[in-house]
Amino acid sequence: MKLSLIIIVIIVSISYSKINAQKIYGSSNGEIILSFSNSTYNNFPNIGDTKKIDAAPRFTIWPHFASIINVDFNKNFGIFFGISLKNIGIITKEKSSDINTNEDVKWKRRAYALGIPLSIKLGKLENGYYFFAGCQYDWLFHYKEKEFMSSGKRKSSEWFSNKVNSFVPSIFIGMASPQAYSFKITYSLIDFMNNGYSYSKSGTLVEPYKNMNSKIIYLSVFMTTRWDKYLESEKQTKKIASL
Repeated sequence: MKLSLIIIVIIVSISYSKINAQKIYGSSNGEIILSFSNSTYNNFPNIGDTKKIDAAPRFTIWPHFASIINVDFNKNFGIFFGISLKNIGIITKEKSSDINTNEDVKWKRRAYALGIPLSIKLGKLENGYYFFAGCQYDWLFHYKEKEFMSSGKRKSSEWFSNKVNSFVPSIFIGMASPQAYSFKITYSLIDFMNNGYSYSKSGTLVEPYKNMNSKIIYLSVFMTTRWDKYLESEKQTKKIASL
């Protein structure tokens, strides 16, 4: 519902703008992400059989990449949309999957996500100084988990895993600045882990994430390269070199 409302607001904003955009251009960026999770369990007899999970911040620099199409309706208002690749996940300390121990162990869970962002932007667009807000839909296509037990490390990974939600909507807000780092805050609207995931163990149905809360909020820092300005800069460099 929240995501649909945001999309409607963006579309309505566009419809009241000039039909012919002043400028259309491409850009790209790579993010550095610091993520946090509200991971908790309601007391449930499975992995994480505690009332609270200790969640730690997660820092990642790879692979994060976005290819963006910008549409500026005038000098101060525009939109952007595109495609992105991100590495998102959570780090927690919770009960081990080994039923023979009661120790709390560290878990690292991550997924590679292919996303489609859509956003409005307001500010001095030509100078690259503006605020933006929008939404994104991510497809989590590869999942990996690591469990650090006293007996050693266990890890597994799989494509198109049912352990995580395949599609995760999110909203974001941020600020872009010219010739400097830009900032963005993103909040996922549903859990990272799939509450409906289950498997059978010794004839017993196990639902490890049934009561797990695992929404993610992350802060990202990035620099944007405008393709038109980059090509113009390269042209000027070659022109000077030929003198």
